[in-house]
Amino acid sequence: MEKQATLKEKFSIFGSRTVGRAAQREAEEEGGRCGLNKAEFMERVQQSNEACQRGDFQAAVSLYGDALRADPQNCILYSNRSAALLKLGRYQASLDDAVKACLLNPKWPKAYFRQGVALQYLGRHADALAAFASGLAQDPKSLQLLVGMVEAAMKSPLRESLEPTYQQLQKMKLDKSPFVVVSVIGQELLTAAHHTASVVVLESALKIGTCSLKLRGSVFSALSSAHWSLGNTEKSTGYMQQDLEVSKTLGDQTGECRAHGNLGSAFFSKGNYREALTNHRHQLVLAMKLKDREAASMALSSLGHVYTAIGDYPNALASHKQCVLLAKQSKDQLSEARELGNMGAVYIAMGDFENAVQCHEQHLGIAKALTSKREEARAYSNLGSAYHYHRNFDKAMSYHTHVLELAQELEEQPIEMRAYAGLGHAARCMQDLERAKQYHQQQLAIAEGLKDRAAEGRASSNLGT
Repeated sequence: MEKQATLKEKFSIFGSRTVGRAAQREAEEEGGRCGLNKAEFMERVQQSNEACQRGDFQAAVSLYGDALRADPQNCILYSNRSAALLKLGRYQASLDDAVKACLLNPKWPKAYFRQGVALQYLGRHADALAAFASGLAQDPKSLQLLVGMVEAAMKSPLRESLEPTYQQLQKMKLDKSPFVVVSVIGQELLTAAHHTASVVVLESALKIGTCSLKLRGSVFSALSSAHWSLGNTEKSTGYMQQDLEVSKTLGDQTGECRAHGNLGSAFFSKGNYREALTNHRHQLVLAMKLKDREAASMALSSLGHVYTAIGDYPNALASHKQCVLLAKQSKDQLSEARELGNMGAVYIAMGDFENAVQCHEQHLGIAKALTSKREEARAYSNLGSAYHYHRNFDKAMSYHTHVLELAQELEEQPIEMRAYAGLGHAARCMQDLERAKQYHQQQLAIAEGLKDRAAEGRASSNLGT
């Protein structure tokens, strides 16, 4: 990026003039109602314009300060001082003024442009893109904002993944469509796990609008994922339902299948098992119509979890067994291993220890054959839980110790935390209360380090605190 003092942008950060004539008249009228009289205020504005034009940005900042002390509610003055501060390399101060301008006039696109440029120079690329998108939501016809957003994206870490897509948009003559550009950048932000910024950008795309129902549906789908990642389950579910309606309208059964799967998972997380069952059943029916084995397997696995949650163990077992068969047909050993683990958990819930252990040992065997340490740890953890249920605490501790060793080898703290929990429970059942306390203290320390409130609560409960 060039130094700001020599930067020659396609669009000046000040626009064609420091203050347009209409804007200047507005500023003068505002100034007349404040400490300076109209003539004095006009003089300050004129002097600040002249200072900017001759490149004396320090003087311009000072003059804008005088004017703002007279009229602290003038968004135009904050915007122009933001531009002058940017020229001086005072990027945080520039951003502060741009934010103030936006707060004073949230519908003014220029304020968002100022924010975007300042954020870009501060290296806050995702936030810069969110600012440009917010401006385009106010004025979709602003070429300055559109070009600014594309340039910011191409100077950001998104460039490598975004550039091929943008080149395709250019070939299709869609690179000047604000909805398309904003929605594509929003989905790139989502892929890069910039969830908060992606929500701002994608919701801006919806405000810009499009005649294409299919494109709008893709934004609904992306927004449901972004809100889900942020823990906004209600908003996420709302967008999932809109995504489903669009898919139905378009006769897009693949999209409908995906949306039902997402809704099923969302309702399951909220404890609404009836709606979860309904959606996963629809997902399964559509997957079978489409002959999509992977989607069918996902639907069956999800149904198995819902049936387990409501205590319908025969149907839960049948669902997971069908998943194992599909995984074998697809030669997907990892899925087969995981579904065997799920079957084992259902058998334990049914009180069938022998079959549970058999499933978990098969899970372990596949994990070892795949040399998947993470899956191996999961299988050992399941075996530990099974033997704990069977009151063979020595063997349970042996398996949880294997989990701990693998977790430390993998440097996976969530797995390590689970191992300490299992070891603590087994030690307590063996009446070794001091050792149980030590294990649960380790569990709590990891939970606190991960800032996982739910895990902290479980560990504290285990400690009796």
